[in-house]
This record gives sequence, structure tokens and C-alpha cells, in this order.
Amino acid sequence: MKKIEKADNSNFERRLPIEFENIRKILEQISHYLILKKKAIYLAISGIIFLCFFSLSDCLASDNGRFVFIKEGNIWAANADGTGHRQLTFSGRDSQPAISPDGSLVIYTSGQDGRTGYGNLYRISANGGNPQKMDIPGMNGSEYASFSPDGKSIVFIGISDLKEKENETFFATMSVSIFELKTKKVRKVISNKNTLLDAGYLYETPSFSPDGKFIVYQHSGSDVAGGVTVIDLRGKTVFRFPKKISDPNPYWKPQFLPDGKRILCYSPLATEYERDMIYIIEMPSGRKIKVAEGANPVLLKSGKAIVMERWRNKLTGVGKSDIYYLELTDNYDAKKIIQDATLQ
Repeated sequence: MKKIEKADNSNFERRLPIEFENIRKILEQISHYLILKKKAIYLAISGIIFLCFFSLSDCLASDNGRFVFIKEGNIWAANADGTGHRQLTFSGRDSQPAISPDGSLVIYTSGQDGRTGYGNLYRISANGGNPQKMDIPGMNGSEYASFSPDGKSIVFIGISDLKEKENETFFATMSVSIFELKTKKVRKVISNKNTLLDAGYLYETPSFSPDGKFIVYQHSGSDVAGGVTVIDLRGKTVFRFPKKISDPNPYWKPQFLPDGKRILCYSPLATEYERDMIYIIEMPSGRKIKVAEGANPVLLKSGKAIVMERWRNKLTGVGKSDIYYLELTDNYDAKKIIQDATLQ
């Protein structure tokens, strides 16, 4: 039987401290590597979260940061700073665009009936596509749409019960009405029967309050008249401006500011020596605050900014307007962002 000799461990024992030291260094390197990797993973995840956050913010910004305008009779969309132009329609006869609160849908007026002077409402994706005429029961014409805060309804000016009398004179019921986009139910909030359509608009440019409980609109619209009226959803008048009959100025295109207590509007020029002027009207006092020179203001960025028109040679018949961006701050410094375009 072979004798098993005792192993000589002296060399191993001498090397043991050295090997442990090497192992310790290796473990430190592995630990350092894992820490770095962990940090890298953390940073990568943080970066993904960071990118997702800003991508989502950019998407949500379309709620307040995009607007629609008209150029050569077609509807366009753009970012608040005027970049990212996108042409949506191509008929050359479109106007009065409104974009939904989520930025996905645009409703606008197109065409004009030769008998009534009214057009009809159409809808189109904010990304473009095929426009669709909106079938609103009982209406012979529909214009000036504006979305409810939840985007489920629109308020608009409609004509119904169209009648023709002698000399091709047309009468109709003119109304401020609400239309539910999903159910297609329509309800007249206020209306006036047998309105002579050649006499101008009784109602114009309606829009909802931020809580959806009130509607503000321009009453008695003409080239030299018009004021602001606020009604509840039953049609009861709760505010009118101007309060004094002695105020000769027209006030057009009213819309609520986000606090629901103030109204943005503008007063159009009447002579070559005047300028279109944008105002804020406080309720219920009727106090008027001058904002800036401009027309057809549209709120952006949750009411912190507007886009507006400024005209060149407006009363000459060949005038053109440009679109300006304006932060609603104390200095009211307007910046031109789009040339030869309008907002209505």
C-alpha cells in the first residue's frame, strides 16, 4: 500500500496573506465596477424618466401651446412661437377655426350660402386629413364654434327655420346653441325668431367660461356696434358691457380669462386715426384695462399669453394682417411670429 505523505503546506501558508490581498483587491474592483454600473443604470433610468417627462410635457403643451389661423383662406396650425406651421385645409374659403382643449381636433367654418351669407361647420384632425361637414340637426347654417372646457361639446351661432319673403329677403331663427359632439344633440340656449339676415349678426363669437357654466358672446355685431354679454346655460343674462349707453365703442370677440372673472376682448378701429385695441374687462364692475394694440386675440398657455392680429392699411381695402405673440406681463412686449395671416 502506497504511503500517503503529509503535504508540505509551508509554501501555501507563506503565500496565503498575499493571495488574500489579491482577492481583496479583486473584490474591491468588482465592487467598484458594480457601483459604477449601478450608477449608470440609475442615470440611464433617470434619463429615460427625464426624456419621458419632457416628451409628455411637449405633448401636453399642445393644449395651450398650439393655435390655428387662416392664410389665403385655408386653416393652418402652429406652435405658440409661430414655428411648426402645418396646413390643414386647402379649399381657400375657410375661416373661424377653433382647436380642442387636447389639441387633437379643429372645427372651422367653410363656404357661404348665397341666400343667407352663412357657412357650415367642418371638423378635421389637428394633424390634417379629410375634412368632414358636421351634421347639426335643424340648422340651415352654423358658424363661430368654440369648444367646451372638457372638449365634449361646442357652442356656436346657428340659423334655423329659414324663410324667404318677397324680393329674396331671408329670415331665420338665430341662436347661440350647444352641440354635443358624441350624441349629436343640439340645444338652443338663446334665440331670436324671424331675424332679418341682411341686418347683421345678433350674436357672434360665443365661448364657454372655464368651468363650463357660462357663455360669453358678442351681441349686435356690425361694423360700428357690438358689445359683450354673459349668460348662464339657461340663457339668463348675468353681465353686459359696456354698461353705459354713452360708450360708443364696439367690443368684439370676448372670451373668459382662466379666473372666470375677467373677459378679454378688443375694440376695432373705426377711422384711420384709430387703432384696434385689446382690453380686459373685469366683472362685475365693468372696469376696462387696456392691454395692447391688436385685434382678434386668442388665449394661449393657460391664459398667460395671447396671439393677436395687427393690420397694415386696414381701411384701404387691400390691408393685410400679421400675427403677433404677446406675454400678458406688465411690459406687454409683442413679437411678430407669422406674416400675412389672420386668426378669424
